Amino acid sequence: MNKDNKVLRITVDVILICVAFVFLYFGVKEAIEKIEATKIADDVKFNRSYRDVEKGNLYRYIDEKKMNALLKESGVFFRGNPDDSWSQVVAKPLYDVIKDHGIEEIYYFETDENVPCIIVVREGDVLVELQKDDLFDEEFEGSPIEYFEDEDRKNEFEELLKCVGELKE
Repeated sequence: MNKDNKVLRITVDVILICVAFVFLYFGVKEAIEKIEATKIADDVKFNRSYRDVEKGNLYRYIDEKKMNALLKESGVFFRGNPDDSWSQVVAKPLYDVIKDHGIEEIYYFETDENVPCIIVVREGDVLVELQKDDLFDEEFEGSPIEYFEDEDRKNEFEELLKCVGELKE
């Protein structure tokens, strides 16, 4: 091998090693960020995604596997997307209703879908499953954030969730 080929080979090797270290650095950094994110308490994490719900809330993050297992038991489930304005709107009133009934936690499953869903289950029996169409009046023309400003709508929402009290029986 002549001298020019050796220099070229060494230069290419150094560049490849540098690129490998850059990828390794960002991969490790992302992994560390994911680990640190899992250390954040669920109530704080939920508050960061749903600002209307205070820290110290009852929301507990679950994955799909855990949700399927818990649906065979009892509890209140909220499936939502923090980027969806309708999910944002329903999080606080749901929390208020659950808290008023003395329920200790709301299982939260984060989804990519922009359709909030509330499921109330007692001993494996679905008492109610409310999709967006069940929760909100289709004819409402205001923005989602204005929806529950009307006291009648808040009362309708609480009426929809009256079965929550059955969980404590």
